[in-house]
Amino acid sequence: VIGRTSGPRIFDRRESGLFSRKSVIRTHGFFDRFGPAAVTIARLVPVVRTFAPVAAGVGKMPRRTFTFFNLLGAVGWSTLVVLLGYGLAHIPGVAEFAARYIDLVLIGIVVLSVVPLLIRTVLARRENARV
Repeated sequence: VIGRTSGPRIFDRRESGLFSRKSVIRTHGFFDRFGPAAVTIARLVPVVRTFAPVAAGVGKMPRRTFTFFNLLGAVGWSTLVVLLGYGLAHIPGVAEFAARYIDLVLIGIVVLSVVPLLIRTVLARRENARV
């Protein structure tokens, strides 16, 4: 709903690396071509899962289609996380390592999730500064 109602106005008003008319056109094309798969797989990628619903709205994906594939992705992600945790806990030494270094593991996950977005933002701003 946010992407469908506010997205086009935000993208039309502001030209920057993340917000531009070009981004709206690419988003429409992307969701026309990969929409259901993109919504489902986005659940598995930390930063992408935050922006995919808004992008689906900007891309004018039908609400029922979005809801179905978002739910499918949520069930898949939940199942995968539970099975991965269960499996890792049964590897000798992993449970003790995770208990001892959980703070570093979580910080590493956050860094690996945020760094690609920051790199993309910096590169997009540099490209727009040249234009």
